[in-house]
Amino acid sequence: MMFLSRLFPVRTLFNLTASKKINSRVNASYHDRHLFGRRMFSTTDNGTPTAKSTVKNNTTTPSSHGDHLLQWLQKEGCLDLKYERPIKIIAEPWNPLNTRQQDNDNAETTTKVIHFQRHGQGYHNFIYSLLDEKGEAPSNVYDINPNVNPFVRSELIDAPLTNHGRHQCQEQHEYNFGDIGKMNPELIVVSPLTRCLETSLLTFQHLRPSKNCKQQPQPKNTNNTPPKQPQAVPFIAHEDLREEMGLLLCNKRRPITELACTFPDIDFSLYYHSTNNGDNHNHHHKNNEQWHDQDTLFCPTTRESAIHQSKRIYRFLVDFLALRNESEIAVVGHSAWLFHMCHGVMECRTTSTSDDGNSIKPNNHKDLLSWFGQADLRSMKVTFIKK
Repeated sequence: MMFLSRLFPVRTLFNLTASKKINSRVNASYHDRHLFGRRMFSTTDNGTPTAKSTVKNNTTTPSSHGDHLLQWLQKEGCLDLKYERPIKIIAEPWNPLNTRQQDNDNAETTTKVIHFQRHGQGYHNFIYSLLDEKGEAPSNVYDINPNVNPFVRSELIDAPLTNHGRHQCQEQHEYNFGDIGKMNPELIVVSPLTRCLETSLLTFQHLRPSKNCKQQPQPKNTNNTPPKQPQAVPFIAHEDLREEMGLLLCNKRRPITELACTFPDIDFSLYYHSTNNGDNHNHHHKNNEQWHDQDTLFCPTTRESAIHQSKRIYRFLVDFLALRNESEIAVVGHSAWLFHMCHGVMECRTTSTSDDGNSIKPNNHKDLLSWFGQADLRSMKVTFIKK
């Protein structure tokens, strides 16, 4: 509440949060909503979200944020870039029943299992939902006037998770790791924004470096073999995983020195060893060490170009993930970044390959091209093919 009080007067906050309707919708159905879109989602029998338009003032709202973003990517020429790059990236739903080892003997091909997760509900998501319920959501979230658009106000810099967002992440942890575990990532790579750092440490809490994994409760063992112990894995922050940069201050990063103190389990060493490469967002940085600590990539008046975002997503996948030794990796990031990755950087398929080579569609799998819900976690088999 203290976080919100910096944005709204006390009376306004009371009126917004007193409504049972608002509270129930924020806590229950907002999991399937997304920032800045007024389209609600229902769920089909196989778990795939389907768009359902809402009506306001007797007119249907034009489209979801995903539709808007897809149109923008097409207009900026990003959707066809995946066919022009030297490395083809193919993603398909990961089938956990496929026990066949990934074939990386071919020097031209690398395959990994990657679990992509969007962060849980952040305060910027929560604030938008409150305004939307009152019919006061900004008509243009890219408006630079803070008097009409709260998402360019300094109080929202690097918005953290809400309590509901933390609960969403805890649910993901219990679902995926509550029994024998459905996934076994050897590395967690995370956006340096606070909501993602918190999401990674909650969802994959049993793998945190500070955890004494050997003291965690283990199921009874009846065959006299030592039970499998969860092993701590590295949690690495990576700048290229950040959400669309520019304008929206919820996407502005805090200084690395501050984040490192707040999140000691996260490895920020890439910020002290990487180089600028001259590929900046509307800036040229004279002091490279300052760029590592301060967020000088963020421009408060200009939205990051779609081409620039496409380049850094591709760079992250090809120059970082594909070159890692780990075969199973978790990546925690943002909705627009993940949507852009699936539509503009990868070639996403709707089926996976079984042990016998046949194509199958896993039960309850979500369409890889659909919008990621809050704390949504999707497992993909990703293949990098040198053309």
